[in-house]
Formats: sequence, structure tokens, C-alpha cells
Amino acid sequence: KGLDNSESMRFQTTVSNYKKVFSELSYSTNFMMFIDPFFDFEMDEYYYLIDLFRNLPPLDSVPRIEIHQSATKGRGGNVTPITPGEIEETYKNILRPLLKENILSVHVFLWLDMHDRFFITDKVGYLMGTGFADNPGAFSQVTWSLLSDSDRDDVQIEYDPSKTGGRLFHKFHLSNDDYR
Repeated sequence: KGLDNSESMRFQTTVSNYKKVFSELSYSTNFMMFIDPFFDFEMDEYYYLIDLFRNLPPLDSVPRIEIHQSATKGRGGNVTPITPGEIEETYKNILRPLLKENILSVHVFLWLDMHDRFFITDKVGYLMGTGFADNPGAFSQVTWSLLSDSDRDDVQIEYDPSKTGGRLFHKFHLSNDDYR
């Protein structure tokens, strides 16, 4: 449901379901944008995405992966700022094995102000109420709402670093070229 670009989709929040959905949505795409203010590879609930990146379907070109997250860490009353050096080192350590074995291009953007969560490709876009976290204890079903092409384009523009109006805090890029 929803993978044919015709409707939203609802599924159980399990790693296997996320992997299936992402695998099908990422087939023959040129880029993927993961937009989630709470995105954090150091948290177990996001770590499954490493396997997703590792198992991307074969593509003719290097897939561009963009991760857009908040420039802060934590939730509620336990929020602390992220330093650029700290987050770059974290990503390098976590993605190093994956970048060494695959041809990937990962761009990370830290934003001062963000709220909504999206998954955007050059072919489809979804609004994701609960983001990418694999946290079935908090919720057992997730609904991804299909965006119109114009809304998908608007989200891409909203998270385009050249058009941010000062909201972008920091950005960096990692690829397997860094480890050759």
C-alpha cells in the first residue's frame, strides 16, 4: 500500500517493515532525504537505518543520502546543543564501515528550527508523523501521508541550504572517497 505513489500507507513499526518500505521506495532513486529533528544514530531506535543504507538496491549512480536533524540532542527538558565537531565525529565513526564497503554520499544538515518529519526522494514524498524511530513500545502503527508533487517540491526547497533564511546551523558531507 502506498508504494505505487497512489496513496498514503499504514504499517506496523518493525525494523523489517521499515526496511521493506525503504527498500521499495529507494529503488532507482537518485536521492533520499531523511528529515527528522530527533534523528540520532547513537540511539538504538535509529540504528536499523545503517542496514538500510547497506542494502540499498544497486543503482547506476551514487545515491545521495541527506540526513536533516536538529542542532540539539535530547527531548523535553533534557535538550543540549550539538557541537559540529562532535556530530561529525559521531557520524564518521558510525558510518565508516559502511562507507568503506559501499559507494555512498551522505550529506548531514543540522537545523536550528525544525519540527515535521519527512521522507523525500526524487519520485515521492511522505509526511511521517512519528519519524524514523523504530520504537514499537510507544506506538504499534505508523501512517505515512503521501505528499503531492508540489508539496514534496516545497519541502525540498524548505530544506535547501541555499534558501534557509539562517536556519541552517551546520552541514558536512561523507563519502567512501574519504576512506580510500
